[in-house]
Amino acid sequence: MTVITQSQHKTVGIGQTQILINNIKEFAVLQRQPNEKGFFGITFSIPLTAKDADYINNSGIVTVHRFTADGTMVFTRKDFYDPYLMVDLILELLIKYEANTQAPQQLI
Repeated sequence: MTVITQSQHKTVGIGQTQILINNIKEFAVLQRQPNEKGFFGITFSIPLTAKDADYINNSGIVTVHRFTADGTMVFTRKDFYDPYLMVDLILELLIKYEANTQAPQQLI
């Protein structure tokens, strides 16, 4: 796996079939190739909500077809898809989740 960026608490590594996105304690794994039906997947270490799925869907680069509360999402790419933009969207969800789940004494 090739690490393409590493700053503060964020690491993004690109492998042959997956992109691994880390932020502090949480991560996501993004498939680089579609399955036999043309769908791509992301596995998150965090729970997902409808708001999270809408956030990704409303980006304009993918269409989210389904997600589960335990952290999986299935999507298809749109014409404007860019893997770097997708990584940024995923990082934003991880950062938001970690910020919202930290104990108050850790935020000081």
